[in-house]
Amino acid sequence: MSRIVISFISAIFLTSVLFVFHTSEANNTPLEPPQNINPHAFAVIELFTSLSCSSCPKAEKHLGRIIKMARQKALPVYPIAFHVDYWNHLDWIDKFSNEAYSERQQQYARAFDKKNIYTPQMVINGQFEFVGSDLSLCEEKIFEYLTKTPVQNIKIEASYTHIGDSIKVAYRLNKNNPGLLNIALIEKYREIKIDSG
Repeated sequence: MSRIVISFISAIFLTSVLFVFHTSEANNTPLEPPQNINPHAFAVIELFTSLSCSSCPKAEKHLGRIIKMARQKALPVYPIAFHVDYWNHLDWIDKFSNEAYSERQQQYARAFDKKNIYTPQMVINGQFEFVGSDLSLCEEKIFEYLTKTPVQNIKIEASYTHIGDSIKVAYRLNKNNPGLLNIALIEKYREIKIDSG
């Protein structure tokens, strides 16, 4: 059965999600999750990446490690990869890239008051950005967010129906909130053959 991951994050912008990761063991020893995880906390990790980016494989490998750790430790951690399209001027096209993902990163740049965008970039909970290959900082910030007390708790109930090539989602919130609700359809694994580059 398909799985819908629903997350609410203030100041994140609406988009559809393609999630791609490479599963492999990281060389660095992972940090141990803290014991005092807040039952209402979560961490959404967004990686802006590209198959044309030579420094991105390390960040993608780390994303795979985060997925494995979250699964093993039953942590409320939700990693998502956005393949941007601005590297596509090179010899070949990243088939996972999308203009909407590049625009999402541009929106973050404006929110963080950054003049330039780059890959690999990670953003946690729409609030903290850093170079995606910084493995220790990533885990440190994830665990920091997992031990924080949320500013407010929002209960979301949702259901969905699959109709042809579309998925219809119905949801209900327990309170009104000025933020945006993001609904992400996650593709857990996908491979392509790379002939050049």
